[in-house]
Amino acid sequence: MPILPPARPNDEMHLLATLFKPHAKEHKLKAKVKIKFNPPTPFEERCAFILSSGEAAIYRNNSSLLISHIFPGAIFGLAEIFCPYAANYLRAETDCTFYTINAPKVMMVLSESNAWPVLTKVLSYYLQYLTYRDLNMVGNTTYRLIRNCIYEYHDLPPEIRDNQALSCFIQNKTALSRSLIMKILLTLRTGGYIEIKKGRLVKMNKLPLEY
Repeated sequence: MPILPPARPNDEMHLLATLFKPHAKEHKLKAKVKIKFNPPTPFEERCAFILSSGEAAIYRNNSSLLISHIFPGAIFGLAEIFCPYAANYLRAETDCTFYTINAPKVMMVLSESNAWPVLTKVLSYYLQYLTYRDLNMVGNTTYRLIRNCIYEYHDLPPEIRDNQALSCFIQNKTALSRSLIMKILLTLRTGGYIEIKKGRLVKMNKLPLEY
């Protein structure tokens, strides 16, 4: 089995969202729309984002490589408030509702509520998630990259899988060529390890460690 991701600190994210929302603005975002984390943004200032409904994803600016999907309850953009670094952008995968709270208000709420330890736990989770991603993606063989992506795709909510073919998901995560991805997927299908219909993974058995 691939390395499992760190547990998301749902209670801490919920607490921060509860503290931030009275000072935040609500926005609607149509599917496929992209926004930046750092100025110039549609909001003209650095913000933290709270996803209320829908699904979104984080992509790398320079390559559009998929970093992670984001689900309701997630808070993101916090690191950019403290250390601006225009590495990623957000894209709505479905129509989304989210809230933004600007940097000065984030600082004010954290100080007035003594919530800095809560923030530390949330930021630590994101740091560990990136470590988890590197462990799965860096220094592995091509087959291992694809294998890890299949497991990750399998664990996504059905509505996300329905909107994206397995081969496209793997290509977005790895930047591998489509022909190479399709070759390995065909081998796994022929061996009875996976079943794919209309590009979507519908069944998966334990995958072999090596190709």
